[in-house]
Amino acid sequence: WFVENVLPRLDEGVSLKIVGAAWDKHELARALRNARAIYLGRVDDQELQRLRDGAAVTVMPNLNLNDGDMEGFGLAALEAAAGGSLLVASNVEGIVDAVVDKETGFLAKGGDADDWVEKVSKLLSWSANERARFLANARDVIEKWYSWDRVARETLALATGRAP
Repeated sequence: WFVENVLPRLDEGVSLKIVGAAWDKHELARALRNARAIYLGRVDDQELQRLRDGAAVTVMPNLNLNDGDMEGFGLAALEAAAGGSLLVASNVEGIVDAVVDKETGFLAKGGDADDWVEKVSKLLSWSANERARFLANARDVIEKWYSWDRVARETLALATGRAP
C-alpha cells in the first residue's frame, strides 16, 4: 500500500529500499512495478546498518490486516532509531509499544496516505542539525526506557515479586 499510495506523492528523487523476507509474493510484485521501489531481500546486520546510515528516513508502513498475523513488539523500530535513522512507523500492534511518538520516531496512521506523506515529507525537509538533535534525543530515550539492563532488572523484579 505504501508504494502505491505514498511513494508517488513524495519527491521524485525518493526511492524505497525494501529489506527482509518477501511477505507476499503478489504484493511484492505489485510494489516492484514502481521503478522507485527496490527489493533487497534479507541482508546481514552490517548491511542493514549501512542501509540505515544512508537512509533519509526508515519507514515501517505496517497495516493491521486482522488475519491473525501481527507485528510483535517492534524491535526493528527501536533498532532503526538507536542506529541513527529517522523513523516513521504505523501506529498498529506492537509497534506502538516500541515507538515513543515524536521522541524516538513518528507514528503515522496505518493506511492513511495523507498522514504518511505529511510525516515523511517533513522529515525529508529537516536540516542536518534538526536530524542530529532529534536522533541524539531518541538515543537518550531508548537508552533510558529500552536498555536490556533495565528490561532485565524489571523482569527479575516481576519474577521475584518485587515489582517497582
